[in-house]
Amino acid sequence: IFSLLVSAFAISAGAQDIEKIKGFVYLQKFKDAKTELDKAMANAKFSAKPEAHILKSAIYLGLVGDKEFAAQSPQLFQDALASFNKYKELDKALTFVKEQPYNTVPGTFYSNYYNEGIGFFNKKEWEAAYPKFISAIEMSDFMINNKLLANFFDTSGLLLAGATAQNLKTKDAEAAGLFSRLADHRVGGADNEFLHQFLAMHYLNNLV
Repeated sequence: IFSLLVSAFAISAGAQDIEKIKGFVYLQKFKDAKTELDKAMANAKFSAKPEAHILKSAIYLGLVGDKEFAAQSPQLFQDALASFNKYKELDKALTFVKEQPYNTVPGTFYSNYYNEGIGFFNKKEWEAAYPKFISAIEMSDFMINNKLLANFFDTSGLLLAGATAQNLKTKDAEAAGLFSRLADHRVGGADNEFLHQFLAMHYLNNLV
């Protein structure tokens, strides 16, 4: 009986910890949330919960870009991503990512990748821009495939990734793959004629 009571208390305490930390997230008090979360994650029962990992991802993402954590932002982002990947391993049904305050996590990853890619693209730093756009596309594909976004097709991400690959001169096959997704989705218009021209030349050259 004593063992059962201890176990029940531990489960209740873990749930209370999560609710308390989530309260900080709702209030966007990410620094306080991180302090409480880091203490709670030292408890093996707490850290075994799928929700603990998406909670960590949400909190750490919330601190990325905070001036107080500017020096730590790259590591916070990587830790947030690692936690998100761990969450996906533990929650195959993706229950929590469809609920508040976690439903913004994939979109926040996407925005970070996309905006970093744009920054490099505008400076014509193709090598740095390309992996950012690819990561953005992978995240948008995740959201689309798991119905986290309605009626969405990542036209901009695919266009920029394809254009970046094209500018690299060494990734024509990758550019063709990206542009083909747009062509298959019937993306057209005068502004997008270049991708259809590229595809025509690419496949013509590869027939020879």
